[in-house]
Amino acid sequence: MQIRNYLNLLGLIISALLFSYCEKEEPEVETVSDIDGFVYNTVKIGNQVWMKENLKTTRYRDGSVIPLVSSDSEWSATTSGAYSSYNNENANVSFYGALYNWYAVTDGRGLCPDGWHIPSNDEWTELTEYLGGLEVSGGKMKSTKSEEWSAPNAGADNSSGFSAVGAGFRDKTGIYAGLHEVSYIWSSSEYSPIQGISRKLFYNFQSVSFAGNLKETGFSVRCIKD
Repeated sequence: MQIRNYLNLLGLIISALLFSYCEKEEPEVETVSDIDGFVYNTVKIGNQVWMKENLKTTRYRDGSVIPLVSSDSEWSATTSGAYSSYNNENANVSFYGALYNWYAVTDGRGLCPDGWHIPSNDEWTELTEYLGGLEVSGGKMKSTKSEEWSAPNAGADNSSGFSAVGAGFRDKTGIYAGLHEVSYIWSSSEYSPIQGISRKLFYNFQSVSFAGNLKETGFSVRCIKD
């Protein structure tokens, strides 16, 4: 009888330890893959689920190729979907993501993986409001890694897990600028017939800026879950 009681007690202790261990395990990180096979970590912020990395795909959701445009003159004249890599160096896509014009962002073939979409201006506003407003949300969204932002990377603590990087941009004329200093990220919303709406994060401010930018400009893209 004593042995049986001892074994029962031992079983209870083991069960309690296992329960405690399981409770302390980190939750599994959800990932999503694009049509090219690139895998992205995701993060839940409020009621939204975002990719934690900038999009890298070279194809639309239906398999159609997105033109890679390296020439400055061709980039400037393009009024359909296109992408490029910062300084025309393919290695930069792996680290910072691709830079897409607004025509690619709004192409009906779909830039994001199935079940995901480009965030609208209203969805961006929901994110920044949840994080305390435009004045402070940038710090909560920026990565703290020195190789991803120039100093001082003002206010950065990445408390949201969004992990924005200073990916720079490509302007309408084809010039690349702002690596490690700025992150422009498109929305799917139109500002005017020649401009789309983006969000801008800076290395020297903790704020997020709302702006209209020429549709030929190359910016980063983040996808949000449907």
